[in-house]
Amino acid sequence: MQKKFIILFILAAIFIGFFYFFKKNTVLINPVWQNNSAKDVPSDEVLDFSKASHVLLDGRGYSYLYFIVKNPDKLVLIPNFSEEKSTQKIKEENSCIAGINGGFYDEENKPLGRFISEGRTYGDFINSALFNGYLSVIKNQVMITTKPLQDERISLQSGPLLILDGSLVNLSIKNDKYARRSVALITGKNELVFMTVFNSKDLTAGPNLANLPLVIDLINNQEKFFIKSAINLDGGTASAIYVDNFVLSENSHVGSLFCLKK
Repeated sequence: MQKKFIILFILAAIFIGFFYFFKKNTVLINPVWQNNSAKDVPSDEVLDFSKASHVLLDGRGYSYLYFIVKNPDKLVLIPNFSEEKSTQKIKEENSCIAGINGGFYDEENKPLGRFISEGRTYGDFINSALFNGYLSVIKNQVMITTKPLQDERISLQSGPLLILDGSLVNLSIKNDKYARRSVALITGKNELVFMTVFNSKDLTAGPNLANLPLVIDLINNQEKFFIKSAINLDGGTASAIYVDNFVLSENSHVGSLFCLKK
């Protein structure tokens, strides 16, 4: 009898150990993110990834965060090429209520392509099949176009274009990689939306560029944005977003930051 009790006790211990091991190593497609998963986020920020939404493409889970710019007059584009300030520092200095990284920059910390902030030109147009679009603010209007405009208060050359005239752009990218992505889009209500898309299992990862239009289309169907146009911004380690009182931080400095003020 005593032997049976010992055997049952050992089996129960093995079962409980297996249960906790399995629970610890199981990854959920749509998890509620915990602080220890966000190694690139400042520890003084309060994270609540239950506010993130999720889509699934080809078995890969992607999460996304976004904010809407209802009044373009409240939007500024802050250069950060030589300053190399953190997103946290920029948003504190400029009282940003939301923000996201801007476009690309080169190894000399200069903008890759046209860059205009408050009417001042920091970078000139470059001919590029990759950076094939422009996000511009003229007076109180926001546009994503294939050509530079005139008299812009804000103009950022970036790319590639993901959606144009309501249709997905078919992308063929050499040396494509999975990375966190930042996107700007114009909705059917002519509102500007900024968004960061990342892998549901890893804050630093995300979709490759070729699949990004498909991911944005899934988000479009889910959020009912009725997207007219969308463009890719800088991504990967130089991407960051500030929304709902927390920062999803960059690992290398952002070249610029779109800052939404009160």
